[in-house]
Amino acid sequence: MIKAPRETQQARGGAASEVLGFAGALGDRGISDTVTKERAKAAKEQQKINKEEFDAKVRASTSATAGGGPRTMASRRQEFIKSEAGKEAKGQKTLSDVYSVLDDALKKLTSAPLVGAGA
Repeated sequence: MIKAPRETQQARGGAASEVLGFAGALGDRGISDTVTKERAKAAKEQQKINKEEFDAKVRASTSATAGGGPRTMASRRQEFIKSEAGKEAKGQKTLSDVYSVLDDALKKLTSAPLVGAGA
């Protein structure tokens, strides 16, 4: 599956949000309920995507084995978070790293404009 650039996804999501907002405002309770359900579905899908992206970072930064045995994703996530927090505490995070984290967070917030958009 080829992923579209984030800007394209954002534009499509923004257009879809406007259409849903318009449809939800028409006053028909059935349409309004459908809009609410679709937004909830989009929110769950975005959470799934965000988790997959985070897990990919975790897998790239941590070992799948420890002490001769396989590790759970939960322990790998914990190690990743500790490692990142340790770097931050020691001042090993650069301004570029901070901007990168903020940029990623902003992209994730804006990549699913259907979530939480008022009708």
